[in-house]
Amino acid sequence: MHKLNTKHFVFTVTSFVVIVYLICAVLTLIAPNFILYMGNQWVHATDLTKIAGEVPTIFEIITGLITIAIATIIFSVIFVWLWNYFYEKLEVKK
Repeated sequence: MHKLNTKHFVFTVTSFVVIVYLICAVLTLIAPNFILYMGNQWVHATDLTKIAGEVPTIFEIITGLITIAIATIIFSVIFVWLWNYFYEKLEVKK
Protein backbone atom coordinates (compact mmCIF):
# COMPACT_ATOMS: atom_id res chain seq x y z
CA MET A 1 0.00 0.00 0.00
CA HIS A 2 1.07 3.56 -0.60
CA LYS A 3 0.34 7.02 0.69
CA LEU A 4 -2.75 8.57 -0.86
CA ASN A 5 -2.79 11.69 -3.00
CA THR A 6 -5.32 14.01 -1.35
CA LYS A 7 -6.49 15.76 -4.53
CA HIS A 8 -7.01 12.54 -6.48
CA PHE A 9 -8.76 10.74 -3.64
CA VAL A 10 -11.07 13.64 -2.74
CA PHE A 11 -11.98 14.28 -6.38
CA THR A 12 -12.70 10.60 -7.04
CA VAL A 13 -14.79 9.97 -3.93
CA THR A 14 -16.71 13.25 -4.24
CA SER A 15 -17.45 12.59 -7.92
CA PHE A 16 -18.73 9.10 -7.07
CA VAL A 17 -20.97 10.36 -4.24
CA VAL A 18 -22.36 13.18 -6.40
CA ILE A 19 -23.18 10.74 -9.22
CA VAL A 20 -24.95 8.36 -6.82
CA TYR A 21 -26.83 11.30 -5.28
CA LEU A 22 -27.98 12.55 -8.70
CA ILE A 23 -29.12 9.07 -9.76
CA CYS A 24 -31.08 8.78 -6.52
CA ALA A 25 -32.58 12.27 -6.92
CA VAL A 26 -33.68 11.60 -10.51
CA LEU A 27 -35.22 8.26 -9.54
CA THR A 28 -37.02 9.96 -6.66
CA LEU A 29 -38.52 12.50 -9.05
CA ILE A 30 -39.43 9.91 -11.69
CA ALA A 31 -40.56 6.98 -9.54
CA PRO A 32 -41.04 7.91 -5.87
CA ASN A 33 -42.98 4.71 -5.10
CA PHE A 34 -40.16 2.56 -6.49
CA ILE A 35 -37.62 4.42 -4.34
CA LEU A 36 -39.75 3.84 -1.25
CA TYR A 37 -40.06 0.17 -2.14
CA MET A 38 -36.28 -0.19 -2.60
CA GLY A 39 -35.60 1.77 0.58
CA ASN A 40 -37.88 -0.58 2.50
CA GLN A 41 -35.91 -3.53 1.11
CA TRP A 42 -32.62 -2.02 2.33
CA VAL A 43 -33.74 -0.98 5.84
CA HIS A 44 -35.65 -4.01 7.00
CA ALA A 45 -36.81 -2.79 10.39
CA THR A 46 -38.29 0.54 9.24
CA ASP A 47 -41.36 1.22 7.14
CA LEU A 48 -40.27 4.25 5.13
CA THR A 49 -43.76 4.84 3.76
CA LYS A 50 -44.80 6.05 7.24
CA ILE A 51 -42.03 8.65 7.42
CA ALA A 52 -41.69 9.59 3.75
CA GLY A 53 -42.36 13.21 2.89
CA GLU A 54 -43.32 14.73 -0.39
CA VAL A 55 -41.26 14.55 -3.55
CA PRO A 56 -38.35 16.98 -3.07
CA THR A 57 -38.24 20.27 -4.92
CA ILE A 58 -35.38 21.22 -7.24
CA PHE A 59 -34.14 23.65 -4.55
CA GLU A 60 -34.01 20.83 -2.00
CA ILE A 61 -32.17 18.58 -4.44
CA ILE A 62 -29.58 21.27 -5.20
CA THR A 63 -29.16 22.07 -1.51
CA GLY A 64 -28.73 18.37 -0.74
CA LEU A 65 -26.23 17.99 -3.56
CA ILE A 66 -24.11 20.89 -2.31
CA THR A 67 -24.18 19.75 1.31
CA ILE A 68 -23.38 16.11 0.47
CA ALA A 69 -20.48 17.24 -1.74
CA ILE A 70 -19.08 19.48 1.01
CA ALA A 71 -19.44 16.73 3.63
CA THR A 72 -17.76 14.22 1.30
CA ILE A 73 -14.85 16.59 0.70
CA ILE A 74 -14.36 17.14 4.44
CA PHE A 75 -14.57 13.44 5.34
CA SER A 76 -12.34 12.45 2.41
CA VAL A 77 -9.64 14.91 3.47
CA ILE A 78 -9.81 13.57 7.04
CA PHE A 79 -9.61 9.98 5.74
CA VAL A 80 -6.56 10.72 3.58
CA TRP A 81 -4.85 12.56 6.42
CA LEU A 82 -5.43 9.62 8.79
CA TRP A 83 -4.40 7.07 6.15
CA ASN A 84 -1.15 8.86 5.40
CA TYR A 85 -0.45 9.49 9.10
CA PHE A 86 -0.84 5.84 10.03
CA TYR A 87 0.96 4.72 6.88
CA GLU A 88 4.03 6.63 7.99
CA LYS A 89 3.76 5.56 11.64
CA LEU A 90 3.00 1.88 11.14
CA GLU A 91 4.80 1.03 7.90
CA VAL A 92 7.53 -1.55 8.34
CA LYS A 93 10.78 -0.12 7.06
CA LYS A 94 12.69 -2.34 4.65
